[in-house]
Amino acid sequence: TLLAAFCTPIYEDTHHLGRDKWVMPWEHWGSRFSHATYAATFGLYNYHVRDVIDFLELDSSRAAITDEEAAVLDVVLANKQALNTIPTPFLGAAEGRRIVVIQLEAILHWLLDLEVAGEPVMPFLTEIAGQGLSWDYVMDVTAIGRTSDAEFAVMTGMLPDTTRPNSFAHADRAPHYLPRTLKGLGYSTASYHGYNRSFWNRAYTHPTYGIDEMYFDETYPSDQIIGLGVPDRVVYDFLADRIAEETQPSFSFMISLSS
Repeated sequence: TLLAAFCTPIYEDTHHLGRDKWVMPWEHWGSRFSHATYAATFGLYNYHVRDVIDFLELDSSRAAITDEEAAVLDVVLANKQALNTIPTPFLGAAEGRRIVVIQLEAILHWLLDLEVAGEPVMPFLTEIAGQGLSWDYVMDVTAIGRTSDAEFAVMTGMLPDTTRPNSFAHADRAPHYLPRTLKGLGYSTASYHGYNRSFWNRAYTHPTYGIDEMYFDETYPSDQIIGLGVPDRVVYDFLADRIAEETQPSFSFMISLSS
């Protein structure tokens, strides 16, 4: 029966243009990024078997660091901590303000400086970058976890695991989280996304990071779908209205769906 199930095509209507709707189970796109979708597609029994296997394998490949490696890490961390003591005019610049972090989908930093026939490719973002701080020495630290790895890096300040999605394996293992730190300073915390809360395990990871209020696809006043979910424009408007009503310092994390 199990063999027959894994040899039987499954219908999946994804946002991939030109993709056949009937796919083999191992090609089922949504199951790789959502526990709920995996369970709904392959059944609770298969889901729990896979979950146990993933749990047992979580630490099996981790090698203990040597004393010499630990000493090198201590030196690196000490140097990083020393940098935090250097006076800077930007220290405390965001204190008491509304902080908005927007994670853009499929944006490459070098496009900020790109011009075609004398016209900037991204004039609005280029203008914003010229009015503040921007960085052009940027390296991609994401791996299998893709978008969720970017979230993990921003929220924890740590490099994501390259062997498995951090949102399913390591979300609760960081010593510090940006939203939790801000909550300790009196900030409210919220996240905004136009897709399903189960995708990339966000129903679990966002509260783990310290985000108290979460707004997903069922929140927004729109029936329109672009790609995966609600158009970014609708989410931006909703976020702007929410911020305008706030009376205390806040941290808002918006994850876009389109480039």
